[in-house]
Amino acid sequence: RSSLERKRRKAEQVAAYASSQLNAAEALASEYQARQAAAEAELGALLRTERQRREQAALDAAKAEADKFKGQKIPNVVAPSSKAGIAVNAALSQLGVRYVFGARQPGVAMDCSGLTSWAWSVAGVSIPRTSRTQYAGLTRVPVAAAEPGDLIFSGYPIHHVGIYIGNGQMVHAPRTGDVVRIAALTWSKVVGVGRPR
Repeated sequence: RSSLERKRRKAEQVAAYASSQLNAAEALASEYQARQAAAEAELGALLRTERQRREQAALDAAKAEADKFKGQKIPNVVAPSSKAGIAVNAALSQLGVRYVFGARQPGVAMDCSGLTSWAWSVAGVSIPRTSRTQYAGLTRVPVAAAEPGDLIFSGYPIHHVGIYIGNGQMVHAPRTGDVVRIAALTWSKVVGVGRPR
């Protein structure tokens, strides 16, 4: 009986020790989770700050690039409708923004159809995203009837688009390594003219 009593006390001591170790482990796990949550929150804040810094740097670079093109005379465009006028002015606001294929980030980067679809979205008109789908989806007008705000398409198959601003000029995002700019049209290269509505 004495031996059994000793074994019982020993078992109780082992159980108490195991319980204290379990409690300590749970406390450590809780502390770890709290620290992990704090670290993730801090990392999220750092990532947001870095993203904002990069966006601001890109915007500053675009503005600096735009300053190089301030010598371009921005014409006073008389548009046939208020929406066309808004679209033209939106496109002109992106002068100097760098070309990046597939981009549609005002003040940061644009490609040709990104510029046209964004400019018309500012006017409250949704048009397809790519130059080919824009060409296929918009009302076609004769080249001789082009008006400011109309989209000017070129290439075969269609691979480029700009916004007509009148007087034989368009605003467009030409190619990699270039920026949004005003250019004189070569009418012989124009495949078609589309009119968003």
